[in-house]
Amino acid sequence: MLKKNFSTKISNKEIRLYTLTNSNGVKVEITNFGGKAVSIRVPDKHGIFEDIVLGYDNIGDYISGNPYFGAIIGRYANRISQGKCTIDGKEYQFVRNIGDNHLHGGTKGFNAVVWDAKQVNINGNQSLELCYIVFA
Repeated sequence: MLKKNFSTKISNKEIRLYTLTNSNGVKVEITNFGGKAVSIRVPDKHGIFEDIVLGYDNIGDYISGNPYFGAIIGRYANRISQGKCTIDGKEYQFVRNIGDNHLHGGTKGFNAVVWDAKQVNINGNQSLELCYIVFA
């Protein structure tokens, strides 16, 4: 697994680009900024590897462009009507960031944070573990 500096910091945390390659040559690039899949290179029917991910070529565009391209969406993937829900009889009110609704984790969802990342080897396979802890 290669780690490349993605040339910027947010909240004093370095944004990095991680590359994982499997035994078939399939290559995935993931940034710890929003856990975004930046590139997935797979072979076509002729064995030519092509990138199949819609996204950007640099970190600046990931920060200022469409915030959800390839991202881990959170805390919730979709809209919460009226920005509230009830769990075990207790009502929770969330930020309303799209009309009267809560979308994809509010004003700062998991797509816009820098995750802690570490290489993990599972049964001889490359993996990337992303961790983001929120303190209430």
